[in-house]
Amino acid sequence: MGKFVPILVMALVISAKLFCAERDPLEEDRTRADALSEKSGAALVEAVLREVNQGNIWAARKMIEWAMWDHMGQVDFKRLSRWKEDSTTEVGDLKPIQIFAALEANWADRQWSLSRVNREKVILSARDRLEKEPLKNATLKSTLSWLYLSFPPKDLKKSNALAQDACVGL
Repeated sequence: MGKFVPILVMALVISAKLFCAERDPLEEDRTRADALSEKSGAALVEAVLREVNQGNIWAARKMIEWAMWDHMGQVDFKRLSRWKEDSTTEVGDLKPIQIFAALEANWADRQWSLSRVNREKVILSARDRLEKEPLKNATLKSTLSWLYLSFPPKDLKKSNALAQDACVGL
């Protein structure tokens, strides 16, 4: 029995380290978001919204990647709010601040219960945050182009430049 005690202790220590090891919640979010690709139709929409409304920034990125604009009106931003100003974390080629801003602008555009003034206030704030970091993603360039084309203060020249740049990135 005495010979096996060190081996038993070592096995327990290794098991404890594996069990208690710090998990990276962002990596877990990414894994769950990647698994969404296996779904389609209404099941996909439901699963994506569930993940996003639980705060999964990778699932929010998928909403942009898959152009789920109409469904962004159903996003609950309370769970995503921790990402609102995060310009350091990498989520593929996007920053959380950009993902949040794109979703928020699309959300506000679909909130007819808000007054026009309040909708535009949210959209302008989102537009400002979207530009805080360099845009590498063609979809976000296109989104920003739409925001400059559609909401005051409008800037047609900037909108056109962004749209052309987005086309080059496709």
